[in-house]
Amino acid sequence: MKKKFMMFLTFSGLVLFATSCKEHSHTDHSSHEGHGDHLMKAGTASDGSIYDLDNSWKTQENKEVKLSAFKGRPVIISMFYASCESICPRTISNMQGIQKEAQADDKKPVMIAASFDSKKDTPEALAKYAEKMKLTGDWYLLNGSEDSIRTLAVVLGINYEQRKDLEFNHSAVISLLNEQGNVVERIEGLNGSFKPILDTLKGL
Repeated sequence: MKKKFMMFLTFSGLVLFATSCKEHSHTDHSSHEGHGDHLMKAGTASDGSIYDLDNSWKTQENKEVKLSAFKGRPVIISMFYASCESICPRTISNMQGIQKEAQADDKKPVMIAASFDSKKDTPEALAKYAEKMKLTGDWYLLNGSEDSIRTLAVVLGINYEQRKDLEFNHSAVISLLNEQGNVVERIEGLNGSFKPILDTLKGL
């Protein structure tokens, strides 16, 4: 099962990469460049466990970690990049809102935000971002290879592409993982209610 899942991810990653390149080549994003990011429609999350991914990441504390390290705990996860000025701050703020409401219900999920920007979002840059956004508690901001980023995006059903100005157009998705690393609930967009994630989290 794990082997089939990894083969599916490899194929899906290639499709995502090819589609993003095609969109980047044939779509005019000039109206967005320099004026914030373009919100892309999200895809469908994969059925397999995120913990089957064997990629290594670096945290904002410059510690190496694999996603499987979070197995056994509920996780709130999304993707972003630190120089984003429009979509990402709102996504992170929404995650903070979920974290606050979850803690009020005596739930303490792990909070993970993985960067799209492998080159610029170094652990040092992510540490500064965590301080800027006042992230407290169990927050992990992750920097990984381009392959790791692409594979994670496929699992979470997040579409993204890098523009000519080296910024990113991308989906805004916040997902809840159960203890086994499966996506059991998610919010797409910036204005969705936290309730579906909070209600599902109560049952974990």
